[in-house]
Amino acid sequence: MRYSDPDIERAFSLRSQYERWNEVLFAFLSAQSQSGIFPNEECALSVESAVAAWRQVSIDSNSVSQILVREETTKHDVAAFVEWLCAKDPHMARWVHFGTTASDVVDTANSLLIREVVRTVRADVVRLEHALVQSGSRNWSMMGRTHGKVAAPTSWGYVCAEHMAEVFEAAKDLDKVGSNLHLNMSGPTGWGAAFGERTRLAAARKLGLRPTDATTQVLPRHWLARTAEALAHVVLACERICLRFRLMAQDGVGELTSVKTEGQKGSSCMPHKINPVRAERVSGLARVVRSNVSVAYEDCLLWCERDISHSSAEREWLPQSFRLTRQILRDTTHVVQTWVPDPKVMRATVESSRDSYTLLCHKILSGSTREEAYNFLSNLDREA
Repeated sequence: MRYSDPDIERAFSLRSQYERWNEVLFAFLSAQSQSGIFPNEECALSVESAVAAWRQVSIDSNSVSQILVREETTKHDVAAFVEWLCAKDPHMARWVHFGTTASDVVDTANSLLIREVVRTVRADVVRLEHALVQSGSRNWSMMGRTHGKVAAPTSWGYVCAEHMAEVFEAAKDLDKVGSNLHLNMSGPTGWGAAFGERTRLAAARKLGLRPTDATTQVLPRHWLARTAEALAHVVLACERICLRFRLMAQDGVGELTSVKTEGQKGSSCMPHKINPVRAERVSGLARVVRSNVSVAYEDCLLWCERDISHSSAEREWLPQSFRLTRQILRDTTHVVQTWVPDPKVMRATVESSRDSYTLLCHKILSGSTREEAYNFLSNLDREA
């Protein structure tokens, strides 16, 4: 895979998925035992034995193979996993998955997954923030541009600070996602008949998740749509940085350049070229991540208490968006760390440009009306 990511691939691997399912199911039964929902001592003692046996369960590559063999028969991944667990101990065979649904397991496990990968992406954001701070410490004068035209003076430090502010806002969106993940323990059709609120709260505490106010049989999918939005905000901030680089590095502008590494070829037929490959790649991949926001919102439209139309889409867009967001962050950080500002070209552009904004304000302060000052400077520009 061209844009592979070992950390994301590990987090979304079958083994990691089964480990999270195991953690969730164990937390469910432990919470049920703690809440005292079982009607008699025999049940309670059997549950305690199941919990004790469960603590010895581990998942390795052989476990994954065994579960997949069962899935060939069940045609249901969670059911195959539950069968595999039940074969471990007679008490577990009685109590594993008691009162809960596959959606309870998968949705809650996905909350654990998102918490893990958001932390990974957040570390990448921090590296980009540090790169922008370092680059922005060189505070040269330059001209800002609006509508692609030279407009009014600004500074390189302010340009970097503006991008830094947008990255910081995107990071806050990521933090909200990571701190607002929910447990789904609602049972068939969502009303939790087999356990009740006390059990749900105990399970949420064990897993470090928030209990939901209300569910159907699944968590409302807008919680995942917010994840897609947060990732889209991150890649949007990255793309704006890379667009800035591409515009300032154009021939005829030349305020930024990139270093051509030994052996690098910008074109297969024009040897002189140094193309902004990473910056352009960011723009292309960002379109894919943003498009997944639409998929995530389509997933919100489920029939009544649930259907499974969201599942296949989430299996695709979730790992893809996290994987591409990490690629985009790495590329953007590399662009920032390796771009070469040319303060002489920046200064020359300032000196050769007419700062009509400052002159307009000066003439108004000197006694002219706004219209008089504006027309005077506009005529000067035409005559020049």
